[in-house]
Amino acid sequence: MKEIEQRLDKYPDAQVLLKDCQRCYIAQRGQLLLPKVATSIEAFQRQHGTDTCNMVRSGCNYLCRLCQSEHQLYFHFFTLPSMELNGLLESLCFSLYDVLRPIIIKINHLETLAELCSILNTEMLEEQVKLKEDELASFGTIITQMLQDVQQRLVYRAQKFIDSDIRGYAPAAGDLAYPEKLILTEELNIPVELASDNDDSVFEGDANRQRVVPPKKVAAADIHAMWYPTVRRSILCMSKLYRCIEKSIFEGIAQEALFQCVVSLKTAAQTIQRNRTRLDGELFLIKHLLILREEMGAFKVEFSITEIGLDFSRTRNAAYELLKKRSKIFSLGSNNSFLEFFLQGAPELTANQVDSRKEVDAHLKRACEQYINHISSELINPIKDFLSKAEVVLEVATKSGNAADVLLRQQPFAEPAKVHEVVTNTNRLLRNKVPAMLKSMTLYLANEDTEHILFRPIKATVTQTFSGLEQFVTKNYSPEDQQIIAVPTPEQVSLMLTK
Repeated sequence: MKEIEQRLDKYPDAQVLLKDCQRCYIAQRGQLLLPKVATSIEAFQRQHGTDTCNMVRSGCNYLCRLCQSEHQLYFHFFTLPSMELNGLLESLCFSLYDVLRPIIIKINHLETLAELCSILNTEMLEEQVKLKEDELASFGTIITQMLQDVQQRLVYRAQKFIDSDIRGYAPAAGDLAYPEKLILTEELNIPVELASDNDDSVFEGDANRQRVVPPKKVAAADIHAMWYPTVRRSILCMSKLYRCIEKSIFEGIAQEALFQCVVSLKTAAQTIQRNRTRLDGELFLIKHLLILREEMGAFKVEFSITEIGLDFSRTRNAAYELLKKRSKIFSLGSNNSFLEFFLQGAPELTANQVDSRKEVDAHLKRACEQYINHISSELINPIKDFLSKAEVVLEVATKSGNAADVLLRQQPFAEPAKVHEVVTNTNRLLRNKVPAMLKSMTLYLANEDTEHILFRPIKATVTQTFSGLEQFVTKNYSPEDQQIIAVPTPEQVSLMLTK
């Protein structure tokens, strides 16, 4: 072969002879290797059975070594490369691809598909092909094609999973047993088996499950098993896809998963409100929205997509104008109504930027505001009712020209003893409800900073309401009546609002 290659420039027939030698060599190697490779792949199938990941790993490693050996053997005889060699190596690799592809397109488990992506992308392409690109170029081509098939299947199964297990999730009674399940976990304080990546039927295997024993006492809100199933499934689904598919595709799927998850949380919160209390439903929603926002931070991507749509408002307006100008439909001039409709009625292409991170923040903000307004209203409702009635009386007095304070004290609800009863009832509400409310916040949120952020506006609203009542009483009641009413000082109100 060396003598022939040295004569390529001098003798044209040497090129034909070299091609014939290469072709003959490749044909003989193909006849020898193809049956052997097919037999080896069948042996891998029998050895690993339904363990697709290990079968793919074994088959790819076998073909990787075979391609390297064949490449080295070829250059033991020849010094010039040949396309025939690449064709032989691709044929050998296709033997594995033809066996694995029917198996891949039937896999339903996200975990299996994600592991296959890791094997093909990390173990094969990055750790093997990139280090020896010349020897493994053909092998890399087939592995890339196989990886794309796995990614396509993974995206399809993720979409089906979101549709069936998140959007279509039907909660069991135990999933909505709040706050009982949190209370039970805190009371027992037993080791809890965390939900692993294999939590739901779409995941398989148990290699990642672990026993976690709290060092002293672990808050129930921090235990993954206490998460609502759709939250756990959404995070697990995104974690499987994160490093397996392109960023733009991941962002689109993550946006859909988060949207359906938030919808399911709102539905569950409404059910808890009906079955338990409004407080439990609101804290349940806040707790899980906080979990979603925190877990989203682990993914270093922008959770935003651009939705393209058509705006038919111009078409609607043009059609309306067409109906108004029916008399000009057959006009031969430039003001033909049909011509105007076709020129002015084309729909416009619109682009809408959807940011899932901002959407979750907006839902969380609204949930917190509803909770704050609800608790504040419950605590100061007697005072607010009294002040509302009193303002109406003062407004009437102003319009009629009567003395406002005199007319106010003539009203049965505004007698000093009645106002004192309002203050007493409000004080009783604070003493009875604030400790229970703070305990519920700790049970659900288990984070002092978050609890303080939620409680601070409630405390400010209550304090401002008492200050407003104090100013109103000082302005409209005598010192003797003020002593009877006995509005608490800001220090006393603050004390009642303390744990």
